[in-house]
Amino acid sequence: MITLYEDWTSRPLWWRHMESPRTREFPANTDDIVEVWGLFQDEKAGGA
Repeated sequence: MITLYEDWTSRPLWWRHMESPRTREFPANTDDIVEVWGLFQDEKAGGA
């Protein structure tokens, strides 16, 4: 299992990344090596 953790400075920057072509194409490009792909979002306590 591989878990990737990212800590973005703002939601708009993260969303721009998530909408980028390379990110949108990732599931199709890795279909033969990735069995489960999940996205879990959370926020830091206190909104910081």
